[in-house]
Amino acid sequence: MFCGLAAGNRSLASGAYYAQPGNRFWSALSQVGLTTRHLQPHDLLELPKFGIGLTDLANKASETATGLADSDYHIGSFARRMAQCGSKIIAFNGKEAAARFLQCRTGKKPSGFQLERVGKPPIYVVPSASGMAFH
Repeated sequence: MFCGLAAGNRSLASGAYYAQPGNRFWSALSQVGLTTRHLQPHDLLELPKFGIGLTDLANKASETATGLADSDYHIGSFARRMAQCGSKIIAFNGKEAAARFLQCRTGKKPSGFQLERVGKPPIYVVPSASGMAFH
């Protein structure tokens, strides 16, 4: 299960995760071998064939974390859903999403496997796929 911070405005408008043109999420899936071909945002419904799910911590669209209030995050319900969903791993897309969930400062979270868990699934932090993270 990949977890982002919040849907961007373009993603919300298109109904597909990571739809911003500069976002590298979809190309990264095939580059690291999680999918057998390069998928696009409109291929969203094919992800379960590869054992991949997508979700966000916030229920409000925002291009950046600064556009979100603490009340926009649903940490408790996210933790319950993840503990029950049967995911083998929870991968946070970027340190900001992981830090919000784990309630720590962003700079304190390294990429990679984390000591904390949500029920049984281990937590992994991948570098943000956002085009803004590469500027």
